[in-house]
Amino acid sequence: MSTSTPNQIFEQIEQAAQAQSKYLKIQPGQTMVLKFDANKIQLVDREIENRKSKAVQYTVLNVNDGQEKILSLSLSWALNLNELLKAGYTNIKVNRRGSGLDTSYNFVPV
Repeated sequence: MSTSTPNQIFEQIEQAAQAQSKYLKIQPGQTMVLKFDANKIQLVDREIENRKSKAVQYTVLNVNDGQEKILSLSLSWALNLNELLKAGYTNIKVNRRGSGLDTSYNFVPV
């Protein structure tokens, strides 16, 4: 019989769900180092809170675990990130702050 606490079990379930998803979910306050491929970028339509908008999907490789996922960003954040990609940077540290419509990102080449 397992001696895991409920919080440990919840964490294991969350990690398993994230591992199965093709999308990368960066949590508020989390920082990740991602490898970007400029040949794997798509402009897509999306709907958030009944508002249609454009977004940019980047296929990225998580440097820490080697998993390839899709990172979806709004156009405004994509413009910031694209400046680093245009300058030739591929390994970028991404930090997320806030949640929902108050989400912001910080991008730093490594």
